[in-house]
Amino acid sequence: MSANGKNAKPQGKQPSPSTKRTASASAGNSGAKSPRSRSATARAKVPTADERRRREIAGIALIALGLFLALTHFGPTGIIGEKVSGFTFGLTGVFAYV
Repeated sequence: MSANGKNAKPQGKQPSPSTKRTASASAGNSGAKSPRSRSATARAKVPTADERRRREIAGIALIALGLFLALTHFGPTGIIGEKVSGFTFGLTGVFAYV
């Protein structure tokens, strides 16, 4: 009770019930991961030696293919190069000569 005998209202604006945070609502949204989920994602799959070798060979093959396709447009690469060059020029049309 206040000095004038009436119940005093608190000063300022009270938050609405929808914006009030409760302990249970804020605990779930803290952004911190639990130790269980962290350990599950921390274990990245380490490629085996065989898998690394296959990836390396595939990378080298793609680089070689790219070089071969580039050379077909600029230099002599034999019968196969002429056929590939004719095919790619046919795909690109007039833009091959620009």
